[in-house]
Amino acid sequence: MLNTILVGYGYWGTILLNKIQNNHNFNLIGIVETHTKIPDGINLFSTITEACQSNSVDCVIIATPASTHKSMLLEAMNNKLHIWVEKPLVNNVKDFKEIKEKIINYDKLVWVDHTFLQTSGFKKLKKELLSDLLGKVYKIDSIRTDFGLFQKDASIFTHLMYHDFYIVNDIIKVIFNKTIKTYKGLKIISNSQVYENIPDSAVVSFNIDDVNINIKCDMGFAKKNRYFQIWGEKGLLVWDETQNDKLCFYPISYEIDNQAIIYNINNRQKIMVDNTDALNSMLNKFKDKVISFENNNLDNIEDIMSLCFQCDEFNE
Repeated sequence: MLNTILVGYGYWGTILLNKIQNNHNFNLIGIVETHTKIPDGINLFSTITEACQSNSVDCVIIATPASTHKSMLLEAMNNKLHIWVEKPLVNNVKDFKEIKEKIINYDKLVWVDHTFLQTSGFKKLKKELLSDLLGKVYKIDSIRTDFGLFQKDASIFTHLMYHDFYIVNDIIKVIFNKTIKTYKGLKIISNSQVYENIPDSAVVSFNIDDVNINIKCDMGFAKKNRYFQIWGEKGLLVWDETQNDKLCFYPISYEIDNQAIIYNINNRQKIMVDNTDALNSMLNKFKDKVISFENNNLDNIEDIMSLCFQCDEFNE
């Protein structure tokens, strides 16, 4: 059981608190919070250091705004803790350069939460790719939208689109045994609707080998979308976390008519997936990584962050 400090009790912190308290692998020591009232009966601390002074603490879970992540990471490392931090690791290239070497040489785990990789739908999607359900993969499309959660300290690239970058990175490893850093032909269209010079909607396109990848994210949509599609020679594989049928396969056929190729989408095939708790699964995986720690901090994280920062720099 890991003695744990939760840092931050905002929107996501409240969700994490519930998961921590109901996971037998974690023992909550208290919450570090300076602005929001926390539930009665839980120890309140003003800093990570204060929490560590009178308690035996194994790890810290950081769920504060992205602009505070560097300082929180440094304080946690000074106290020799294993670290879980919500995405992004940090929100700008300057902070990343300052902290990168410290994290690489740190002798405890630094873990960025990539919750969607633990969803049952995504796990099953990867198994289907490995089974050659699609054949040759041509194209990947993702649409991720929401409304209202505009952030002053994080662009759409390090906020919403970050999920798509790490999901695509994981899929590329399955298809090509490569990482997202091998992308070419990057194209970006973005818009800042709420905060000046902080994009809250964007379309990003790039290629990895001969697979085209298109990602659209927008914080100004009335409807929440989590639509992810892979187009292969045998059909379309669709993963959508907002639907009851989270994973479906659409076989395709085509015919040539007057020198035009006409594709036909045939009957949808529902693919059964388990109904597992992704965040709880991620907490359990974090615990396993702490126990079997090997120093591979920033494994693939640097590739994802570099793409985020290149998109951000495009808008400066």
